Amino acid sequence: MSKATVAGFISAFLFGILVGGGIFWALRNPPSSQPPPAKKSHLKRKLAFTTDPKEAIERGNQAEREGKWEEAISWYRLAGNNLPRGHFLRGYVRYRQAYCRYQLGEYLTAKNILEWALNHYPNMPHLDDALFLMAQIYTKLGDFEKAYKTYNTIIRMFPPRKKEAKERQSNLPYSP
Repeated sequence: MSKATVAGFISAFLFGILVGGGIFWALRNPPSSQPPPAKKSHLKRKLAFTTDPKEAIERGNQAEREGKWEEAISWYRLAGNNLPRGHFLRGYVRYRQAYCRYQLGEYLTAKNILEWALNHYPNMPHLDDALFLMAQIYTKLGDFEKAYKTYNTIIRMFPPRKKEAKERQSNLPYSP
């Protein structure tokens, strides 16, 4: 028997197994009489029709005002995905995502998101607010030394907010 003949037999055998297996599976698993799965959530349908990052940011801000933290995170994620790489607003949407995670009590996730944003976009809008949030997150996580140092950074970089930062810093159970 030639190699071509053997290869043909093997191919036919494997094809038979695949087809037979498919028929066997179809007989063992008839079409379900259950209704189709529920449609995607209302939010996902909205997200599918919006690609403008500024509109997504505004919708995220609105969701925040309503206390809909998960929805706001989704809007900010959409905005970030539709902004060009390196765009200054990418830092801002990460900061807002971190704020929402903070509101949900997800402090470690908020910390990771915000540290990334501060490292990659040090000139983002609302940097002072982002640093205050970072200090609050460190405090919640019990890292009082980092919170103290973050307040020092605010005092140095944002003189108009010096009094507020010093007051919060004085409430920390840490002193160098």
